Amino acid sequence: MRQVINDWLRELRIRRLVGRITAAEDGGNEAGAKLLCRSLYREINARSPRAVARLERARGLA
Repeated sequence: MRQVINDWLRELRIRRLVGRITAAEDGGNEAGAKLLCRSLYREINARSPRAVARLERARGLA
């Protein structure tokens, strides 16, 4: 159950970042939008706890 909540919170963080990037671009804040894009990239590429557990099971580490 906790994994489902973590995944949901991660998706909310991604959606919030996308909204902040859009607002920064609309406001003409190029530097702020660029920093937020980096944060979004890191968040998207971060592995969810569920994915980490699946990889550990596949490798026999769990």
